Amino acid sequence: MEMPFKSHAQNPPNFLADLYARWTLDCLVEIAHAISIDYFSSPEFYQGDDTPDKIVDLWISYGSVKDFAAKEQRHTLAGAILGDSDGYPPKGTPAYNDAFHQNRDPLFRACIAAQTATSAQSREGLNQQVQQALPNFQSYLGGFIGKAARVAHDQIQDVSDTSYAILRSDTVSSRFIGTHSGISGEWPLNKSDSNGDKLIPECISRLKISGLDMISDFPTLRALAQAGSEALDVIITGTTNLDELIRKTYSWAMFTGSYEPYTGKQ
Repeated sequence: MEMPFKSHAQNPPNFLADLYARWTLDCLVEIAHAISIDYFSSPEFYQGDDTPDKIVDLWISYGSVKDFAAKEQRHTLAGAILGDSDGYPPKGTPAYNDAFHQNRDPLFRACIAAQTATSAQSREGLNQQVQQALPNFQSYLGGFIGKAARVAHDQIQDVSDTSYAILRSDTVSSRFIGTHSGISGEWPLNKSDSNGDKLIPECISRLKISGLDMISDFPTLRALAQAGSEALDVIITGTTNLDELIRKTYSWAMFTGSYEPYTGKQ
């Protein structure tokens, strides 16, 4: 199905899809930082050689040098573009109030309606609603094409890549879940891994990491990050396959847990 997506002058940058996934999984940076502290305060539990050397940088330089942004700094870097992280549910409020989520919500609603349409006739009209909701969200994303946004992504990428490498090390796994079977190099951004998914709640519980107690289902959070990244990639690249965009955006919306399937009521 052909459709003209672009109605704004500037296309959104592709790195925003990757930034979304990393920002949704921001808790992993907090966990890796806590592990870096434990690594040096309890060295008897970390006898393997595979832990990345940058673990010392994450401990000593956290929040004070380039490539190792602390939580508040990451909120400035990513939050200015993507609002509050979907990985940190808002407390005391029913929804997010930032521009990213406000521009995303109409597209979510339209895609939910189209994906759950009960007839071809209603689907055609609902597809048009998707096409009407899409340009505003694309236009919002298209506002972040400058160097500042690219540098912000690079900073989030650097600290998260270091964190993921720490979490994937066999030495860390043996400390918290007693396994040496290895965690996939594609985890957590592109692939689920049972050992990686098991590691996260163990780290949160045993290291008593403040502010992460709401993360009770990491596999679903990881799936949300991947679904959002895949949907944004389609939204940003402007594919002519409307069905693909609706399907992936619907999946993203369902993983947020904030939207009920379309019931036919307005």
